[in-house]
Amino acid sequence: DAAVLGGSVRAAAAAAGGVCRAEGSGLSGLVNSAAVRTDGPAAARPRAGGLAAVAAGHSLIRAGANYGDIGGAYLAGGVVALSADSSVSRCFGGGSVRAPATPGLPAAGGVAHLVEWGRATDCYYLEGADGAMAGAGNLSPAVIAGVTPLTAAQAQTAAALTRLGEFSGAAPEWALRPEWPAGPLPAAVAAAMFPSAETDG
Repeated sequence: DAAVLGGSVRAAAAAAGGVCRAEGSGLSGLVNSAAVRTDGPAAARPRAGGLAAVAAGHSLIRAGANYGDIGGAYLAGGVVALSADSSVSRCFGGGSVRAPATPGLPAAGGVAHLVEWGRATDCYYLEGADGAMAGAGNLSPAVIAGVTPLTAAQAQTAAALTRLGEFSGAAPEWALRPEWPAGPLPAAVAAAMFPSAETDG
């Protein structure tokens, strides 16, 4: 569990991730609200992701949320720009995502721009945050299922976020807080950010 709140992350060339790079990693409970941007030329294939620029080597990114604005010259994804032979599940993309149209590539993704030989499942992203934004795209055998756009109002309603996991009970995985109106937070991060707030339920 970790959070990067505010500020910006910028790279002049290859890759920029709001929190980390995932290489053979299992990552859970991450939150980013920093703006993430790559400025390198498209020929260098720069990648910008809200939580990680790249997830590779059978990595798993689970139960994370991005609220930063993401922009790249090649690949840009709300949670991850490129998921290669890895999995993104039960995540939320709540920031705008922008990348120029590139022949042969899908549109910038609210969750992932490109999934190669991997999975993007049971995730949500804000619809209309960018006119060209899709949920996730793939150019190779990949599983993309349950990647769903939501309105800003739905993003504050547990009933519309059921694929993420539990919002109530003895051990909730997620929380909705009035102090954070943008959308859901992993429960452990919410508790650390707002220690006086009561647990949903």
